[in-house]
Amino acid sequence: MPFSEKDWDKLKEAGLKALKGRPSAPEIRSAIEFFKALNPSEFAEWLYAVTSPSAAKYILSLWEEFLKYGHELENLMPALEKGSPQDLTLYRETQRQAHRILNELIRETELRMRPQLKVNLLGFGEITRVLDLEGGKLPLWCDPETGEPIRMVFKKMLPFPTREAAEHHAHWYMEYNRLLRDEVGIEVPPFDVRILGKEPGSVKVYMLQGRIDPERVCVGKFLEQLTPASASIIYGMILEEYSKVYSFNRKHAREGIQIGLDGQIPNWAIKEYRGSPETLTGKESLIYLDTTVPMIRLNGQDVINPEIYFQTLPTFAQKLIKALGLHKEVLNRYYNFRTIMLDFVSNFIVRHRPDLVPVLVELSNEAISSTFREEKWPPITEEEVWKYYREDVFIWRLWRSFKLMKGVKVNTSFFAELYRIWTEPIF
Repeated sequence: MPFSEKDWDKLKEAGLKALKGRPSAPEIRSAIEFFKALNPSEFAEWLYAVTSPSAAKYILSLWEEFLKYGHELENLMPALEKGSPQDLTLYRETQRQAHRILNELIRETELRMRPQLKVNLLGFGEITRVLDLEGGKLPLWCDPETGEPIRMVFKKMLPFPTREAAEHHAHWYMEYNRLLRDEVGIEVPPFDVRILGKEPGSVKVYMLQGRIDPERVCVGKFLEQLTPASASIIYGMILEEYSKVYSFNRKHAREGIQIGLDGQIPNWAIKEYRGSPETLTGKESLIYLDTTVPMIRLNGQDVINPEIYFQTLPTFAQKLIKALGLHKEVLNRYYNFRTIMLDFVSNFIVRHRPDLVPVLVELSNEAISSTFREEKWPPITEEEVWKYYREDVFIWRLWRSFKLMKGVKVNTSFFAELYRIWTEPIF
C-alpha cells in the first residue's frame, strides 16, 4: 500500500519513542526494522504530494541523514554487550544526533504540510483579520512550560513599513499580555507572535492567541439569551476585572505606567460557561481576548503609534484626523474607566439589547460610588448612554465611509455601499 498519513504518524511515534529509550532497548531495534521496511520511493511520493517540491527535496535529505545515524546505531549494538564505556558514550552521542535530526525532519514536514490545511476567517476588525487553521495534525504552538501543543488563531495585522516597526509592536504585544496576566491578574489566552516578510512595506505581524471555544465568548446567542439578572451577574464579573486594572494603574502611577482596556462585552469569554447565561453564578473565571493593540502608556505616551488605527483610511482622511488631533485621542477612552463603562453599556444598544441599559447603568453607578469613588465622577445617565451611542455609531459610519473611498472608483456600486453604511444597523 502507498505511504499515507497514518504511516507518517507511526514513523513519528516509533522514532521518538525509540530514541528516548535506553541503549539497546527493544524499541530501538523495532524502530530500525520499521524504518528499513519503508519503501523510499513511496515515502518520497507522499512528501511531494503534501509539501512543495523544494520542501520535499530538503526533507528527503534529512531523511537520508537520519537513516545514516540509524545504521550506525544498528552497527554499535553488538559492541554494547561488552559494556565498554567508550562504546556506550559513542552510542549515546549517535542516539542524540539521530533524535535531533528526527525532530528537525518532523518539524520541517509538518510546518510545510500547508496544502492539507483550511484557512477560516473567524472575524475582522479595523486593523486585523482573525484566521483559524483546520485540517492536518499540525502543532503550530507548544506551551513553553508543558510542551503540550495548543491550537492557536492568527490575528494578522496590516503590513508594517519596516522590520523595526514590526518588532516594536510585537514586543509590546507580548509585554501587554504578560502585564495583564502576571501583574494585573486578568487571564488571557496563550500568546505568541510571528514576524514575516522583508522590507520595505511588506513586513507582516501575526499575533498568535490560544483558540477559545466560540460558545464561551460573550456574543451571539449569549447576548440574545441575557436577562436583567444574568446581565447583572456578567457585568459584575467584568467590573471586577476593570477594578484590577484600575488598582494597577493607581499603584504604578508614580512610575508613569498605565494600562488601558477595551472592555466591551464581546471581548470577554467565560472559562467555565455551561451553555446558558441563566447558569452563571458570578464565580466563573473570565478570559480577556482583545490584546492585539497593546494599550500601555509610559509617562502619558502610548507605547505604540496611534496612527496604526488609520492606515486603512485614504491619505486626506489621515491628514484631517491628524490635524484635528484625533490620532492622539483615539486611545484615551480605554484609560478612563467611566468612559469604559459608558462604552460597555452603549454597546448593548448597538447589539440590539437596549432593554438592558437601565440595569447596567445602575451597576455602573454603584461602581462609580464604590470602586472608583476616589475619582469623584458624576453618575452615568441613560440619556448620556444614548448620546454616546449615537456619536459612536456616527463615527463608525464616517470611518467606514472614509475606508470605502480608498482606492475605489466612484460608481453605482460605490453609492449603493455608501447608502448601506449610513442606513443599515452596524451589527
